[in-house]
Amino acid sequence: MTYLEEEVKKFNDFLNIPYPYDLPIPDRDLGSDPEKILVLSDPHEPYAHEPILEYAADAERDASICVIPGDLGDYYSKSRFKKNRAVSFRDELRAVFFRLEWLSSRWHTVLVMIGNHDNRPEKKLGDLIGDNVELQLLTETNLLKRIASYFPNVQIVGQQLGGSNFQLTHIFQMGDLIFTHGEISRVQKTATLEYISKYLHAWAPVIGLKPYRVIAQAHNHTDLKTSVGEEKWFMLPTCSDPYSIGMEYIYHSRMVGRPPSLGYSVFYQKDGVTDYNKSHNTVFEYGSTRKP
Repeated sequence: MTYLEEEVKKFNDFLNIPYPYDLPIPDRDLGSDPEKILVLSDPHEPYAHEPILEYAADAERDASICVIPGDLGDYYSKSRFKKNRAVSFRDELRAVFFRLEWLSSRWHTVLVMIGNHDNRPEKKLGDLIGDNVELQLLTETNLLKRIASYFPNVQIVGQQLGGSNFQLTHIFQMGDLIFTHGEISRVQKTATLEYISKYLHAWAPVIGLKPYRVIAQAHNHTDLKTSVGEEKWFMLPTCSDPYSIGMEYIYHSRMVGRPPSLGYSVFYQKDGVTDYNKSHNTVFEYGSTRKP
């Protein structure tokens, strides 16, 4: 066994998965719709809303692409904020692994953005290393990228900057549709998109954005579909469980914010052009997977 093989086995042993790892038999729709994009935003594993994901897997089985626009994992155990519970980091990592396995086996192409929660382990490690930046060479660059490497149809995506090796993880463009995972929150939903829209317009030449019409913002766990001038704006509901440990912060005594919108999104795109009329959020009532 080579050194690299030993390292892979060590990682598998930590996750308690077999070495070598064998992909499960795919359960994909052979007649998938090439224009249909399923979006499962902010699952926050291991705190995903399982009934909603299973509903989406059945109702949107024919989507050719599944996009996770950030926060596939929550990593409560590595949060910088005060914690009230003891949560196993290994269990969190296993949940992310098996969710990617689930996604990989059900849709032909899975595109995953890295959200602010996905980066929590790396941020924690950075805090421990301090200014000894060179020691990062001895660490895992990003756990989500390593886990994604087990699945050939899963790709970590973002906006590549010019000829550099620097990639923005909070912006990803598909045709005329831009997914964002900006850490921005405003009381008024449209104010959040207005801020993001102005940012994208200002930075488009630097970032290298191609012409776009549609912006879809994750992160805020809310539901919005509106047209503002020539732009079309979406805010994406979350498919995380609002009654889970990872979401307990939303019930803070400061009594701020609104209850998260639960659900998923579907976009239709042909030759890089998004069909705004057909694209939509599917939002569920609390405590069920029955649509209102």
